[in-house]
Amino acid sequence: FVATINCYKLFILADTTANLLNAFMFYCVAEKICESRFAKLCLPFLTLLYFMGWPFFNYAIGGFVYFGWGVTIIMYVIYMLIELEESAEKRHRIILWALIVIGCFCTLICYMLFVPTLGVIVLCSFIRTVKAKGIRTDKRKIVIAIVGILTMVGIAFLVAFYGFFGGDFKLLLHDLQVDGWIQNEPYKDFIYLLPVVIFMSINSHKSRKKHILYVAIAIVCGYITVTFIGCLCGIISSYYYYKEYYVLWFLSWLSCADGIDYMYRKDKVLLYVYMGVAVLISTI
Repeated sequence: FVATINCYKLFILADTTANLLNAFMFYCVAEKICESRFAKLCLPFLTLLYFMGWPFFNYAIGGFVYFGWGVTIIMYVIYMLIELEESAEKRHRIILWALIVIGCFCTLICYMLFVPTLGVIVLCSFIRTVKAKGIRTDKRKIVIAIVGILTMVGIAFLVAFYGFFGGDFKLLLHDLQVDGWIQNEPYKDFIYLLPVVIFMSINSHKSRKKHILYVAIAIVCGYITVTFIGCLCGIISSYYYYKEYYVLWFLSWLSCADGIDYMYRKDKVLLYVYMGVAVLISTI
């Protein structure tokens, strides 16, 4: 009922809306992390810088819509996890866990390769929440929970394995070696972000309360290291290796927002030095 040319127009409009939601979701998570008024005033500019990087490249080349939605949903799950750690009401935590499970399922539907890192992040958050809230659990309940989680993961894997690859392991390996068009810069795009990410990661490690953001960064970096080895060995293509960079990209910019907030509250001189060096490098 829609002319062919209008189908293209609708697709472009829908993709544009999806990318705007991606930028808005980033802003919401960053606003949740930041405390100072100065950092929150910087968020529109940081959101623009975030979007004009890897997300804009994917949008400009007409990248796969489901992949972009997967990144947005992961940001949504991160937001829910931050809210969960701050929640003190039991009923509220139950609702948040339900929303997190739905988010994980949606991530599986959008892009299954994001599920391993997201699953580990959610599991770490669950352990942290149990310890922080002092929730008493016996061994029987823990075993049931672990078996339940592993069962859901197994079902999800089997559905994906037989649904997409027909149960053919060779086809799975073959598809992982298929190359494609993607942003493929291993480190230069992160030069501005690396100092503040390292600084805030060390600061979070030293503090007794480690923020879920830096737990997520450590998990994603570990996954990227493993896939990098797989790429060198020819097990997976660079196309699939760089997919996880989109997750690392938004996590790094969230860390940048958190770093600006922290330095403004604790050490303004350090903030001015960092911003001055960033501007200086940009002009060279």
